[in-house]
Amino acid sequence: MAAARFCRLPDDILCHIVGLLDAHELMAIERVCRRLRQLLAALGWRVWLRSMGWHFASCPVARLRALTMPGRPRCDERASKDGARIRQQHRHITAGPCYLARIGATADRLWHEQAPASYLLDQHAEAAGPVVRASRTFIAWTVGSQVKWTYASSKQWPVAEIHRTNTLRAHGADLTDLALDVADTDERRANIVVAGVDGALASWDIGTAVRADARDSKAGRNARLVWRMPLAGHGVQRIQQRATAPHRLISASHDRQLRVVDTGRRIVADQISLPDRPWALHWLADDVLAVGLFGAPHSLAIYRLRPEGVERDRFLLGHRASVYGLDACPQAPSLLLSGGYEGETRLWDLRVASGDHHGCVARFEDRFNDTAVYCCQWDGQRVASGRGRHGVVDFWDARWPAWSSMSQQQCALDGGTAARMSPLRRTDVWTKYNGRRWTPVYSLCLEQTRVLAALETELWWLDFTGRPLAMPAQRRTATTAKKAKRKPDRQRRRTGRTSSGWPPHGQ
Repeated sequence: MAAARFCRLPDDILCHIVGLLDAHELMAIERVCRRLRQLLAALGWRVWLRSMGWHFASCPVARLRALTMPGRPRCDERASKDGARIRQQHRHITAGPCYLARIGATADRLWHEQAPASYLLDQHAEAAGPVVRASRTFIAWTVGSQVKWTYASSKQWPVAEIHRTNTLRAHGADLTDLALDVADTDERRANIVVAGVDGALASWDIGTAVRADARDSKAGRNARLVWRMPLAGHGVQRIQQRATAPHRLISASHDRQLRVVDTGRRIVADQISLPDRPWALHWLADDVLAVGLFGAPHSLAIYRLRPEGVERDRFLLGHRASVYGLDACPQAPSLLLSGGYEGETRLWDLRVASGDHHGCVARFEDRFNDTAVYCCQWDGQRVASGRGRHGVVDFWDARWPAWSSMSQQQCALDGGTAARMSPLRRTDVWTKYNGRRWTPVYSLCLEQTRVLAALETELWWLDFTGRPLAMPAQRRTATTAKKAKRKPDRQRRRTGRTSSGWPPHGQ
């Protein structure tokens, strides 16, 4: 009777139950439930692998040959044979730990054959909402009240070298956002603008500190404070600054105010009240601004900067919850990417004159993961979304023509009929786990050959070029050399042995 009731459950409930069972329990139920056996055969144990925290992500194990990675060729026939071997394993192996070890090793090996190289750039104490920004070879990120930065060079091609990480205490309170201004002529001339929870803005010149990186082990001391500006005692949530208008900065704050700050004269040029608390902010063009708000359905608003002041243009309807992530491609400023708390990533075309939600042209989602989207990025080709748990980053190829829904609908416009395309739904997601931790991905930086992901305690580099990456080596200073010289003596006095384990001479 219990098995009959179990067989009548919908597929989405069965997928949820799969993640709550051990391997041997799942195989025992599979023998009495034909629908569950068919579901597992179609998914290739995908849901169970993800629930157990394996690296291997969201494509069926048995269908790896149909998967195309960004910048990678398709899988060969060996991956297909390995997928068939996994299907045979779950039929014959009944021991839970033994099965877990075998399928885990096979899945991890298949994953590493196709996935980009992952590098842990930084591991720090727990930080609330870290932000990462990058400009070609320069990388900067926030950790609490500190700003850390490094840069990559390719002097020994094809090996990319990551230089030492420098630290600057840039604020008296925790930082909420970071804007990076790096000169195009010299990658080592950099200015950063930081915003804090205490409602203050500050600009730092770290170009001198970066140039002294090769000589000074504490290069952060060479940073220079350019200006500091408090904003009426409110906490700043997000800031945005454009290269075409370096002296104009937009800030969205907790008091539901959108402010236009003239950094040259240190004044607030204009401000406007928002309908709700802002979460995300992105500058699309010189006079167009997108703001992600708390609550639905009016969670995404478009504002225009007129000579007479800031005014709201319209709302983009479609998200069922708050909008946490916003991004736009510099080559296509009329296309806006947004990520919502309900787990959907949407692409909007602002050239649609009216109709609110009719401007949504595509939806990117994972049918088996409805975790909140904390951040999103795209470069015109690939779409990346940072999830709210497990350090998950989802990828979609926006150029892929195989949309899952291409139905056309007829709608009446001014007494006539016109055909319009419904939002295209993309579900062919490719997922990457970073660090196997419960932390969200708070910030992303997507470029053609790399992805930077800022977690609560880690900063990850995903490299798509296939080149080796040389991490910074521990430089020996006079202090460290002195400590290393005295270490065998102290250990010899305690145990009579040196650090290598061999007895000293004369014993």
